[in-house]
Amino acid sequence: MRKFENLKIGFLMLLLLGSFVFGQTKEELINSIVKNNLLESNCIGYGCSESTQFNNFQKLKNLSSDDELLNLTQHPNSVLRTYAILDLIDSGKGNITDFFEQELINNQEITTFKGCIISSDLTYSEVYHSYWGKLISEEYKDQSLNLIETDSDLIKLDSLVIYHPKDITWLIYARVFKNRKYDKSYLSRIKELAFERNNSYAFNYLNEFYPKEFSEETKEYFISIFPKVKFDSENELFYLHGFLEFLFESGKEEFIEIAKTKLINDNSWKSKSSWFKHSFEKYGVKF
Repeated sequence: MRKFENLKIGFLMLLLLGSFVFGQTKEELINSIVKNNLLESNCIGYGCSESTQFNNFQKLKNLSSDDELLNLTQHPNSVLRTYAILDLIDSGKGNITDFFEQELINNQEITTFKGCIISSDLTYSEVYHSYWGKLISEEYKDQSLNLIETDSDLIKLDSLVIYHPKDITWLIYARVFKNRKYDKSYLSRIKELAFERNNSYAFNYLNEFYPKEFSEETKEYFISIFPKVKFDSENELFYLHGFLEFLFESGKEEFIEIAKTKLINDNSWKSKSSWFKHSFEKYGVKF
């Protein structure tokens, strides 16, 4: 009888301990993810090792309801918040437009570890490219689909980008202005981005779809405005590179001279000198 009682007590203690551990698990996982503070893929490092951080989020997800995951999209830690948003996007839950707009406002940078590459990214870029990549993947499986051009949610995201009052990361502009031809109601804003905000991706869009309509403004921009513009930030260097490519590839002597003069007078590109030299040496530019 005493042996039976001891077994009974031991069993109850195990139940209580299991209940305690289970009750703490989500909190512990959250604390661990926040402490690590890296957005990791499932496979990291040169040996493609299993990511503990990624697995911790998978455990957290499996222990959480949809409502709890949705609550995590409001978490103050940007890595945990982004993990939750990306998971909901992948499972087709939540409002992608709200997620993207929220992260545009947050405008927070995180460190990422994907494969063997440690880098940094903005949370809104992770959100945008997660959804964009999902559509690309679906198109690859069924090539009759044209989701990048027609998907209503992506059109909403792209509209938010085009009309966002602040400059956002260049790569998203590159996507947005290649995704589709927009309704003419967008033209005045795209024109503003191109000729007033010096955004070469917006400019290339106009040059692709409306070359004749904007030919005079293009010429005036490169003669009178472009030579005076300072391209200092990371984004602006990508814009400068895009404009220089257009000028050299135009084949117009006047435009080519404007490009060469810009390279001589503007030293900002030297922070990425190998990229610029590799791109423009073929046009006879002597650095």
